Amino acid sequence: MMRDFIRELRTWFDANAECGRARAEWLVLRDHYLQSAMETLSPKERLHIRHTVFRINGLMYLYAKLRRAQHNTQLGVLCGLVTHLLDYAYDYCSLSEDELDHIERVTCLQDQPNPNNSLETALYELCKLTWSIVPNPHLVQQALATMLRTQRESLVQNNIGKGNVLSGGELKQITFMKGHHSICLYFSIANPLFSSVEARHLESFGYYMQYMDDLEDFYEDRAEARTSSVSTVHEGLHEAYKLLIAARPDLATFYDNPRYDYDLVWGKLIFYHRALCVVCVIREWIRRLPQFMQRGIHKVQEGVSSVIPFIYTAPID
Repeated sequence: MMRDFIRELRTWFDANAECGRARAEWLVLRDHYLQSAMETLSPKERLHIRHTVFRINGLMYLYAKLRRAQHNTQLGVLCGLVTHLLDYAYDYCSLSEDELDHIERVTCLQDQPNPNNSLETALYELCKLTWSIVPNPHLVQQALATMLRTQRESLVQNNIGKGNVLSGGELKQITFMKGHHSICLYFSIANPLFSSVEARHLESFGYYMQYMDDLEDFYEDRAEARTSSVSTVHEGLHEAYKLLIAARPDLATFYDNPRYDYDLVWGKLIFYHRALCVVCVIREWIRRLPQFMQRGIHKVQEGVSSVIPFIYTAPID
């Protein structure tokens, strides 16, 4: 019992320390590349971009621990920033097919950004830095092309009520593909030897991660009329745990050997899952409070985050 407690405590301290490193890197990159772009974003989007940074960096940190490799915090933060800017362009900018082509070429450094568009300029500069430190650019280009195709296909989730209807099976397939292709992209960025064999063992885990992302974004998706794979937060918490347990056999088949620190990372995954579930429950409780109390709690959270930056991984309302 005491051994488990000490292990959980060490896991929390390790995660908080990495979040501290991510915060320092996020502030440097934000101030250097995103000053103009941040002015165009709503307060909610400013919180969301920070949340994405910490979530993606945390995933890549766990992957480095799994591989017994050194984690590059700058690369993890960059992946979070680029991910958010691309998601924002797809979800909110109402881009035509030609404009989507242009954004994707900018991401691959095959086209110049519109100098009058601060988001495009920031995306281009961040991508330049990212590509310069990616260990295997050719591998990442292939994974990125697959991810971008999936991202376009998922745009139908934004257009329900405009002649599009998704069945439960179609929504599940979109969630599955987004999760799998996303995680393969991030792991190919971190690991120059990432293979198709490893990718096949990440299908169910990618689905779990995307479902957790949808659970964290539940209220944002509902407010903006996007179709979500999560019906209610309560049901989502139960489904997320089932998906995590379902992913374990595939993960163990590939990673449970002396080359990888599988037991350590599985423990960290369980810790991550429990922490996010607790935060989702707390969010449900906070949402029932009067607005002035919610604002007070959020101010306290921001203050405490200077000491406990792990708070930045918490889902936003």
